[in-house]
Amino acid sequence: MNIHDLEDIEPWEWPTDASKEILRVLRDKAASEEDRALATQLAGDFVVINDELAAELMAIVKDPGAPVEVRARAAVAFGPALEHSDCCDWSDEDDILVSEEVFDRMRQTLRQVYQDPAAPKEVRRRALEGAVRAPEEWQEQAIRTAYASDDLEWKTTAVFGMAFVPGFEREILDALDSPLPEVEFEAVRAAGSREVAAAWPYIARLLGPGAYDKELVLAAIEAAPYVDREESLLLLDRLRFSKNGEIAEAASDAFCMAAAMKESLDEETDWDEGEEDEEFEEYEDDDEEAEFDEEDEEDEEHDDSV
Repeated sequence: MNIHDLEDIEPWEWPTDASKEILRVLRDKAASEEDRALATQLAGDFVVINDELAAELMAIVKDPGAPVEVRARAAVAFGPALEHSDCCDWSDEDDILVSEEVFDRMRQTLRQVYQDPAAPKEVRRRALEGAVRAPEEWQEQAIRTAYASDDLEWKTTAVFGMAFVPGFEREILDALDSPLPEVEFEAVRAAGSREVAAAWPYIARLLGPGAYDKELVLAAIEAAPYVDREESLLLLDRLRFSKNGEIAEAASDAFCMAAAMKESLDEETDWDEGEEDEEFEEYEDDDEEAEFDEEDEEDEEHDDSV
């Protein structure tokens, strides 16, 4: 089995020695750029990523002699492991993809590469896109600088980062009206990721009749339950019967998600109201006990006087 065989198989069906083949290609300086780029992409998958593969990816990202495309893909490949590890409590060994030490080194590597003015723009962009999967304070200014740029690619990277780093609701809404398709697409995804309720009118338009960009519609479908779970149900229900199979399938999944989220919210609301009722009943009981005690005291006083 070679690296291209893995590309044609779902990751959960990869053989147990898949990581060895990926590592072999990553280390083979004589391998074609295409093969090494593919290996970096596959190396970041949850199924195989480990300390050894992460270390090799870090070496590639920092290597000024490596092809730009290979370095860029290696930077992005860190994303899933960074996002997962950022939420990891490191107590469950079965839940750990990379060690805490390697996790910290990955973040440091991406920051160093992003801040290196000698690194190619594509590599620096991808380093930032990988880094935001585990948010840190320095990234906020990096995103603002990129968004203020007149460079389309940097602006697109900035909006991508807004999906992971909080505090950019206003910029996400601004980006939804961008005439640049790449920026608009990332803004739709960011609106869903950050649950920007004010973005609903825009998302609703994309889910309505007349939307022409399938990729944008798919992004809006995915974002809809998180922007407005109640309002999205009606529009997603209609799209479940779209003649386009991809849109119909995505809308069905999103509809189920929105329905589950609404049901969960309703249950929480019912539970809170029930708790308030119990508290009210306790207050009533307290009042009744107080009245009862007062009556007992009056009776006792009356008995004493007699």
